[in-house]
Amino acid sequence: MRKNLLHIATYILTVVALSTLPMDIMAQQPHRRGTNSWRNEYHTLTGRKVDMSVLTLNLRHPGELAKQLRPEERNTVTTIVLDGAINDADIRVLTDLAKRKTVIVRGKERKAFLDIDLENVRYYDGRQFSDRLPDNAFRDCPTLRSVVLPFRLRALGNRVFANCPRLEVVAMPDNLEVLGKGVFYGCESLISIYIPDNVRVIPEQAFYNCSALKEVSMPEGVEVIGPKAFYSTSLTSAPLPRTVRSVEKEAFANCHISRAIFPAWLPYCDAHAFDNGGLVEYVVEEGNAQYSSRDGMLYSLDGRELIAYPANRKGTCVIPADVVSVRGDAFRGNHNVEEVVMECRLNGLGQAMFKDCTALRSVTLPEGMVVIGKEAFRGCKALTHVAMPQSLTRIDEEAFRACKGMTAIQLPPALEVIGEAAFDYCTKLQEISVPATVKRIDNKAFYNCDVMTRIVMQGSVPPASTGKINDNLKKIILVVPTGSADAYRSAVGWNKFKNIQ
Repeated sequence: MRKNLLHIATYILTVVALSTLPMDIMAQQPHRRGTNSWRNEYHTLTGRKVDMSVLTLNLRHPGELAKQLRPEERNTVTTIVLDGAINDADIRVLTDLAKRKTVIVRGKERKAFLDIDLENVRYYDGRQFSDRLPDNAFRDCPTLRSVVLPFRLRALGNRVFANCPRLEVVAMPDNLEVLGKGVFYGCESLISIYIPDNVRVIPEQAFYNCSALKEVSMPEGVEVIGPKAFYSTSLTSAPLPRTVRSVEKEAFANCHISRAIFPAWLPYCDAHAFDNGGLVEYVVEEGNAQYSSRDGMLYSLDGRELIAYPANRKGTCVIPADVVSVRGDAFRGNHNVEEVVMECRLNGLGQAMFKDCTALRSVTLPEGMVVIGKEAFRGCKALTHVAMPQSLTRIDEEAFRACKGMTAIQLPPALEVIGEAAFDYCTKLQEISVPATVKRIDNKAFYNCDVMTRIVMQGSVPPASTGKINDNLKKIILVVPTGSADAYRSAVGWNKFKNIQ
């Protein structure tokens, strides 16, 4: 009983407090509609000949929308214009309207859409009026088409409009300063956006997967473009104001950018800021403090490290002799490079360096290399030729896994270790000859090699085995040096073979 009285007393005090707020807060002096450039642009973009049911409501107190909206209007309204004060309850009413599947317009059922005008609205967060829309305010509204934001608004919370796939237009006020993370994530119908002059940071995933976005008006004053800010949009260039100090990882990745330009004046840009399948060239302006470019490839400032190869560059890549290192992800996932010739001198191939390079047919590795790293060529299904250096001593786990086009490979004479599943799923590999120098062959090294018929061992002493070498031990002939058959028949792992000759 005491708790109920407390709740009632709190409610009464809240109502009294709201009713005594000054009129310029409760019912604000209306903003002069149409005077701002952003408002005019909004009208231009939304000018269309469609039947609309427009509803204008003045909310003197937060939380009134549900009462003012008549039941029949919930099924007919397509444009709602609000003045006054709103709270989370009012936002829920709006989001419910933006989740309708159909509306009734002039007596006919139509596919639903909703335009919202909040220009003369102030948000009440339960304690005070706030110039920030809360996180997730209009998230997951499938039929929301356009929004005019409050003219006093200064901040949009995280994911405010995330996953609103039909949202085409957002009119943001001139005073806006902050965009939240993922604020327009997944707004697939957003074609263009005007970012107000006071915004300094385009945050992480702000326009992620806004797949129709072609135009961005980004003002001078923007300093940071966050990770994946414009990931998977339709931008064909990166509109970088000269005030930008940092462009983070994959900020413009998976866009329609064919030339990645690194300006001289830009202090920091992640090497993978522009990663995408259509990229054919990296261009680094003279004077850039981070990078250099040569033949369309991205290098370190001194040119001694290859950092990235353009994802849509076809044909042959030649890595020059003066290069001393190749970044581990320089080629990863490239679906176009067909041949790589390494004239450089490298100690080894980094982990997953050529992983999933599905068009790669031929690789020439440099003399002096001793290691092919884990998953270095995994998933290179077109790979048929690898010229291994005489110096190679180790092939790490899954290095050639799922290289389904490989029919033969010559292992070098200094090789000592073949890692776990190194040639797993090389489904066309018919025969392999293992040098006498090999000391260890790990579990499943030649698993799922469906057409393999022979493994030729050149060493009289069986290499150590950490498990089952092949899964077709009845079919495969294990060929060993004269006089060593008994040694193989008694060695762990090798004793599983049924046909040792």
